[in-house]
Amino acid sequence: MRIRNLLLRAWRVGWRVPVGCALVFVCVVPYVWLWASAFKYRVDMLASPPVLLFRPHLGNFVEVFWERRFDSNLTNSLIVALCSAALAAVVGLPAAYGLSRIQLRHKRQVLFLILSTRMAPPIALALPLYVIYREFGCLDTRAGLVLAHAAFSVSLFIWLMKGFFDGIPRSIDDVALTDGFSHLRTMLLLLRSVVPGLVVSCLFCALFSWNEFLLAMVLTGREAGTLPVSILGLVTPRGTYWGQVAAIALVATVPVVLLAAIARGYLVRAMTSGVLKA
Repeated sequence: MRIRNLLLRAWRVGWRVPVGCALVFVCVVPYVWLWASAFKYRVDMLASPPVLLFRPHLGNFVEVFWERRFDSNLTNSLIVALCSAALAAVVGLPAAYGLSRIQLRHKRQVLFLILSTRMAPPIALALPLYVIYREFGCLDTRAGLVLAHAAFSVSLFIWLMKGFFDGIPRSIDDVALTDGFSHLRTMLLLLRSVVPGLVVSCLFCALFSWNEFLLAMVLTGREAGTLPVSILGLVTPRGTYWGQVAAIALVATVPVVLLAAIARGYLVRAMTSGVLKA
């Protein structure tokens, strides 16, 4: 019996090890290849078979961020991501608190209606938004792109924050309202208890804006183009400058990794609190 249990345990552990190694390989190798490609010369990039040992250089970074001035696209991405997350938080916090605390007769229908804004593919809304922005003179502006990204992110923010507000006992609201607090002051009071949820929700909204490509390509141009859009300028009739593409992609991953590292504690607290299941 003991031998049988040992064999079963070995079998359960045995198949997980190769699967785990395969997952690590699939996730890590492309990123390592990206790092290597960003420091390769064009000759090494196009070599066949691929060159594994090469002399690294910083020419790709100098070309895209100094000579081609793609640093402005990086600045646009940072500003748009942060501002769209902040705007989604300003709009979504009162909505999430109200849907969590106020009794509505058709609350589920309202929540589904809010969620339905995420169901429409961006390509279906890109052309109408382009026409509207052209009429109001908002094309190729950071403010216009911030508004578009926030409009897509606010539904996700509302759903996430509603789950966190649902995890707080309503007795706290009753005590605050009895003491003369308004609903706005009560919501601000409860924010201390949902800081992990607020950070995680803003992080998700910022990442959506940071990675978004289609709306940024349609609604912006040379002035307000984001970092993903700038890659289109590296696809030329002479060929694609893969080393510079890798350099931009590598730089684009740095803020994501930094944000994830900074907010790691909040992410763990949010995932382990159990309120995201709502």
